[in-house]
This record gives sequence, structure tokens and C-alpha cells, in this order.
Amino acid sequence: MPTDLIILANFVLKVTIYLIAFLSVFFAVLFVIYISVTVYHNILEKRRKSIMPHFMSILDMYLSGKVDAENVKFTLFNKSFIRDFIVDKAYGADPRVRKKLGVLYKKLGFYARDVREAKSPFWWVKARVLERMTLLEVADFERYAYPMLEAREYEVSISAVTHLVSIKSSKVYRDLYGIFSRSSRWMFRLLVNKLYFLDLPLESIMPLIVSENRDYRKAAAILLGKLGNAGAIGALKKLAEDQVKDVVREAVVSLGKIGLPETVDAIGLRITHSESDVRAACARALGGIPDGRATDFLKALADDGDFRVRLQAFRQLLKKGEAGVEIIRSLSAKYPDMAGEFLKR
Repeated sequence: MPTDLIILANFVLKVTIYLIAFLSVFFAVLFVIYISVTVYHNILEKRRKSIMPHFMSILDMYLSGKVDAENVKFTLFNKSFIRDFIVDKAYGADPRVRKKLGVLYKKLGFYARDVREAKSPFWWVKARVLERMTLLEVADFERYAYPMLEAREYEVSISAVTHLVSIKSSKVYRDLYGIFSRSSRWMFRLLVNKLYFLDLPLESIMPLIVSENRDYRKAAAILLGKLGNAGAIGALKKLAEDQVKDVVREAVVSLGKIGLPETVDAIGLRITHSESDVRAACARALGGIPDGRATDFLKALADDGDFRVRLQAFRQLLKKGEAGVEIIRSLSAKYPDMAGEFLKR
């Protein structure tokens, strides 16, 4: 028995020694890799900083028309940095500058490289490609971006929508319902935020308006709310009659954003809605419409039983000039604290 224990102890000791040796080598290799990568990145950063002034000078000459794209040449090593410079320059630039940068981008072979990277199995590579194409507004990339709408990774699909919107792709119009149906519910708000700045024809939004999906109808209500969009008033009136309060609320808000007198009556029909969120939305919407009837409806909302609705109505009444202030004064006996606070302003 003691002999067996000695054998077991020797075995455990050997395993422990081997394990310690293996871990020592493993961590030593990791340390060497870390140092190597750090040194490599430091070298690249120094290289980047050294060529930046020279390239920026040439880039400014190109954008001012003093140098043609054919005469902008760099070594293969430098090109890895030049792509980032061009993309950074495109950020926030006006359309003319972005167009010229896009031409240079293609001449230097970066567009062909992005087309290859768009086929990468890694989602983050595709997302980065789409980001660059969006900043440069490269319309030719539409045929590669469109299939990415169906990507499983939301980062890719959202980036694809962003790119298609940036180049005002007609494919977004034709497949708006499909874009929503292929997306998860929690992505809808992101989609709406991206699509809102696109001038979507009413017929492209119509499938969302008549959908049985409440989230689609809510998205439609938001997308229709743009200043002066008179053609959307009829559709928004329909959505304002929806059974779902969120849809009604967004429809009312959008009617207010349109800002035309024709929307006042439709909003006024909702000031007695059972949900206080909807009534508060009515107050916000009426505040921006230059119409006497809007002031009358705000007067009714200023005497609402819900504090939040009254608060919103009082705020909007201040935008109505002396007529609004007079209404607030008339309610000072009933709501002295609130009226007093607003009359100080």
C-alpha cells in the first residue's frame, strides 16, 4: 500500500511539473506575441504619421483640381493607410468632395478591394465595407449592398440599409415591406431612424399602413411625418383611428410635423382619447401648427385631468403668443402653481 502511494505521488509530481512547464512556455509565447504586435502597431502608427502630411497635401491638390487622379500614386505599403485617409476626409464633406474622393478611391484600387471584402465570411468585415461605401456614397456598390439586407447579423443588414439610403436607392422603395419583414422587431426603430431621411413615396409605405402588424403600422406613421408632406395626411388620418395607442400617438405626432392647417381637425378628434399619452401627443402636435383652431384645442387640453397633458398644453400655448398667454391666465385660479410658473416666462 505505501508503495502504491509513492507511485501515485510521483505521478502527480511529474504531471504538475509538466503542467507548470507547459504553462510557462504558453505564457512566454503569449508575451512575445503581445510585444511583437505592440511593436508592429507602433511602427505602423509612426509610418502613418510620417506620410500623413505628404498625402494630405496631395489630396488637397487633387480636390482643388491641381492634380488628376491618375497622378496620385503611392507604394503598396502606403496604400493601407491611404484608404483610411480618403474615408476620413469624406466624413462630413459636401457631395462634390465625396464624389471626387470616390473617383480617387476607385483609381487607387480600393473599391475593387472592398468588393472582394464584401464576400468575406466575417460580418465585421462586411459592415466596415458598407460603412466606407456609405461615407463615399458609392452608388455602384448598390448591387452588392442589396443582398446584404438579408444578412443574419443585424450590424450588416442595418449598414446595408444605411448605404442604400445614402445613395437614394430605388430598391429600398420597392422592397420596404420586405426589409421590415426580414428584420427582428427590436431592429424596427433603427430601421425607421435610417429610412426617415429618405423621401419614400407613399405607395412604398402603403403595405406597412394596411399591415396587420402593429409595429409596421407604427413605423409607417413615423415615416410619413415630414414638414409639408400634404400627400400623407389621408394615410395619417387613417392611422390616427387605429386601435393601438402607439400607432395613434405616432400618427398624431406626424400630423403635427407636417405642420399644415389641414391636419388640425384630425388631431383635434384625438384630444379626448382614453390614453393620456395620445392626448399629450396632441398637445405637442398642435403647438407647431399656425392655426387658430389649434389654439382652441390646446385650451381644452390645458384643462385636462392628467397633469402631463396639461403640462404639455401649457408649454405649447406659450408658442401661440398673447392668445395662448391669455388662456393660461384664465386657468390660473384652477391651476395656480402651473399657470404661475408659465406666466413667469
